[in-house]
Amino acid sequence: MDDRHGGSPVALRLVKEQLRVPVALLRDGSLRYTESERHALLEAAAQLAQLYGWLNFDAGFAVAAQHVYFRGLRAAAEAGDQDAVINMLGMLAYICACSGQEREAVQLAEHAALLARGRPLLVRSRAAGRLATAYAAAGDELRHRRAAEEARSLLDRGHADGPTHLYYYSGAQLDAEIGQALVLLAGKGSARSRRLHGEATAALGPLAASGRDVTHQRSATLHGAYLALAHLARAELEEAAEATVTAGQRLAVVDSGRCQALLRQLRKTFERHRRNDWANTAISALAEAGLGT
Repeated sequence: MDDRHGGSPVALRLVKEQLRVPVALLRDGSLRYTESERHALLEAAAQLAQLYGWLNFDAGFAVAAQHVYFRGLRAAAEAGDQDAVINMLGMLAYICACSGQEREAVQLAEHAALLARGRPLLVRSRAAGRLATAYAAAGDELRHRRAAEEARSLLDRGHADGPTHLYYYSGAQLDAEIGQALVLLAGKGSARSRRLHGEATAALGPLAASGRDVTHQRSATLHGAYLALAHLARAELEEAAEATVTAGQRLAVVDSGRCQALLRQLRKTFERHRRNDWANTAISALAEAGLGT
């Protein structure tokens, strides 16, 4: 649901209703559970909170997502699910990194990376990848590169070793996330912004150009929009327009407030280049996708 469609109203409503069940059962003081039954309910609540929080963020509700994750963290901690705690801390760090809360992003991501020591390689890689994004958002290129390299190395060594909730975490996904992080880093006013945007286009390209028959359409749309932003920062209008057209076409399937906001941002930039044929191509494609204003 999230992989293909994103944080749509239908997805939010469905997962919210699912989450209410274990939460209501845990809160009902008249019920008595065995230790294993209570543990199962806590795990279900944590897993659903993890998904519901992410869907809220993808829909554009960052504050609501943060509230959900803090509740999910309590359930995961009480259930003793350390990997879920690490994952949700990383997700919170990512939300902060994308919401102008750079200091909080670094604090959360560093704590997640600390907890990940001794955990499966995939869990450690996922935590290092979130840390790389947090450092990039904070403008710390050196630490960003160290964390990104650690994430890649751990993923190469342990790609099949980890909890099921990291099923989506692949080399292409990590590369795209690092590309997005480089766009954030370049936006901090770095004198090397053109080079950073160039690196970002190379990292974002493969996932953004993936076919429309694969399951990860939401991620491809999001990172396709960041690819277009990176090309625009380098005044590469043709490449930016091509990335925008591809991302816009995915909106036939993807219902994501974050993706739509990024694509509207791209439209405003293209509007300043109305005399360019490629800019007009991108504007027309976005209009056809329902982003005409």
